[in-house]
Amino acid sequence: MVSKVLWHSFVTTPAFLGLSLLAAGSVGAVQPPTEASPLDQVRAYTTDTLPTSTATAEVKPATDTASLQQVRGYSNSGESGQIGQVTSVTQLSDVKPTDWAFSALQSLVEKYGCIVGYPDKTFRGSRAMTRYEAAAALNACMDRISELLAQGLAEKVNKEDLAAVIKLQEEFREELDQLKGKVDSLEVRASRLERQQFSTTTKLTGEVIFNLAGASTDSGLTVQRSPLGDSGDAGDALTFSQRTRLTLTTSFIGSDSLRVRLDAGSVPNLTTATGTQQARLGFDGNNGFANNTFSLGLLTYRFPAFDKGRFDITAVGAGPDGDLGGTLVPLASNGALSRFGGYNPIYRTIGPVAGIAFNYPFTDWLNLGLGYYSSTPDNPIEPAGFDGSRSATFAQLTVKPIDVFSFAFIYANAYSRDGGGFTGGTSSLFADAPLLATATSTTANSAANEASSDSYAFQFQFRPLPKLAFGGWIGFQDVVQSATGQSASLSQWALQVGFPDAIRQGDLGGIIVGQPYSVDTTDRVVRSESSALHFELFYRLALTPNVSVTPGIIYITGSNNNANASDVVVGAIRTRFTF
Repeated sequence: MVSKVLWHSFVTTPAFLGLSLLAAGSVGAVQPPTEASPLDQVRAYTTDTLPTSTATAEVKPATDTASLQQVRGYSNSGESGQIGQVTSVTQLSDVKPTDWAFSALQSLVEKYGCIVGYPDKTFRGSRAMTRYEAAAALNACMDRISELLAQGLAEKVNKEDLAAVIKLQEEFREELDQLKGKVDSLEVRASRLERQQFSTTTKLTGEVIFNLAGASTDSGLTVQRSPLGDSGDAGDALTFSQRTRLTLTTSFIGSDSLRVRLDAGSVPNLTTATGTQQARLGFDGNNGFANNTFSLGLLTYRFPAFDKGRFDITAVGAGPDGDLGGTLVPLASNGALSRFGGYNPIYRTIGPVAGIAFNYPFTDWLNLGLGYYSSTPDNPIEPAGFDGSRSATFAQLTVKPIDVFSFAFIYANAYSRDGGGFTGGTSSLFADAPLLATATSTTANSAANEASSDSYAFQFQFRPLPKLAFGGWIGFQDVVQSATGQSASLSQWALQVGFPDAIRQGDLGGIIVGQPYSVDTTDRVVRSESSALHFELFYRLALTPNVSVTPGIIYITGSNNNANASDVVVGAIRTRFTF
């Protein structure tokens, strides 16, 4: 490495100078060096073999000053305070302009171009420099003289200059020794980093969430526990849980990425405790958490195509929310606490599955995203397969006419063999499967329940001020049962207000008001369905760039879209660590 070569020159330069000069002045065979010290050898050659003047010799300045800059950066040597960048031997303290060493070193620097000063290659003023800077400059001059001798230009080096180099080396030997220690230490550290580096192409990132949550309903409340009206007593819940994600991101060509994510956790699905999916948290065990056991949560490869386009091919964990051009909401991901309030439920029409998506930005303000997703791509038995028991097709057109405002139109067509799951676990169980035939036909893949849905949504984001952002969406869904032709219509909406960096950098305050999916009309009258309202308030406090704490409260009126049901309250404190 350059740094090690730099130090070796400290020790070998005197001997190398002498040997090179002897070779230049002799036509006979070169004699092997004696056992005298390198310094003595150079002294022996300086009187007879070098010219006494280089007044007419033209020496080009050295073009490589990296070694000096490196050593200067290393040479704080325990001094308090920071030392700024120095480009001249006349700039700092300890070695004064009146000292012999200063004058001798300045002469060498200006004559041989050891270091570069001001743009006109001059050294101005009468400012002093530290002894460590002088040692670094001396080393640069030794390197430059060695370079001249190696090129067979011994006639360009006179004996007075060589004698000055020898004397300066003796005077600054202590500083050179200290610099050697620093260089060696850096070599060891660099070597250790190279050995311990995880991969030249793979980056490991992680996220850990600690969550304390409590869910409460009125005492003795009876809640719906199935789409067809099965009911039971709700209970209060207080839990402490965690979710861990470790992501490996690898790039093969620089513009692509292969992501492998391992998930583990214990965050509970609060549907059982509250009797409604509307109380679910956005980071609960949707992916099948089991006793804090790690499992593969995401496996996806992203690569460029067609000039500006991009493909996402995902074997595990695909979701339209990350593939089609963005959700556009200011409170997504590590902002909102609830599943409903995180982003538009249309993206949850199909859960984390396998899929393929394509994005193409026609301009800086217009992007088209297309995607196809399947929940059973690896099952060869009908009715499964990549086009089997549960699948969905998405299209999203995103428009950003100005920097502070963007909006999107989304369409999704989904198919479900069991006739349910179209609301993605964000609303009542009845809204999730509004056309189930009978209570005994809820078994998955029942032909009597087979249904499809068409979903439409509009969403927007508006940030008029740096610390104020608005977002929201409205969506509609039509569900049709294949066997009977019966249909149901649903609707949902939400409005978000965000306060980025409200108190300090990285903070985020948020208010969410909305209506989860509600059945507006249906050909199968099972029971009347009113509309629940979702209220959410939270504040994310950024303790450091990698640690945040988010307390918040979720309040649901008319839970499960039942006007006769009591309200549900969920409180949570989420602590998030990233690395």
